[in-house]
Amino acid sequence: MLKILRDYTCPVCGSTQHEILFARDFRSLRQIVPFEGYDICCCKICGMVYAGNIAEGVPTEEYYQIMSKYETRRYVTETIMTRYNWVTDFMRKYLDTSKSVLEIGCASGEQLYSMKKAGFQQLCGIDASRVNVNYAAEQYGLETHVGYLGSSIPAIAGRKFDVLILEAILEHILPLRSAIADAVDYLKDDGYCFVIVPDLGSFPEEDNLYQEFSIEHINYWLFGSLHG
Repeated sequence: MLKILRDYTCPVCGSTQHEILFARDFRSLRQIVPFEGYDICCCKICGMVYAGNIAEGVPTEEYYQIMSKYETRRYVTETIMTRYNWVTDFMRKYLDTSKSVLEIGCASGEQLYSMKKAGFQQLCGIDASRVNVNYAAEQYGLETHVGYLGSSIPAIAGRKFDVLILEAILEHILPLRSAIADAVDYLKDDGYCFVIVPDLGSFPEEDNLYQEFSIEHINYWLFGSLHG
């Protein structure tokens, strides 16, 4: 019997009023993907587009520990590096480099390393993959720990940071509201949360939407639904 990880409830506003746009079916890949399939839904209340009726494949924690594409250097394309450098430039424009920074879902550490080269001194990364954590520590000399958004992370328990980075991570998260609340617990009262998510409004301009409506992405934003 399939385990349903999320029903048709909107992860942003909690409404069950929705329209099903189309479905994704990954059953032929069930041994290597986190979800066997889901329906793409649009919330009629807040406009959030999300994956509903999600059937579990490989348990998500296990998948991101050992099977995610982010465990290879191949995902770090020129386009992604351009984004990392833009984020670094943005941070330098508005923040002193002495500020402490926590990135949850740091992959193999390229974003933090870009910031390190720009002079940021207090950098910490969290990732579900021990391969990524070890690579970032050994290759870039970064402080990194195994953990994932929404979990207790003993290595940084009680610590507070000036800046929290959630870059290309929220589109992967099942318990969205509670996971964000857990992440914000690591922020100082006057801290900043920096978020990057895919823009649903730009999807018509994409050459290949498979990457966006993929085996990993289950939340999709327009500005209004992100603000909500």
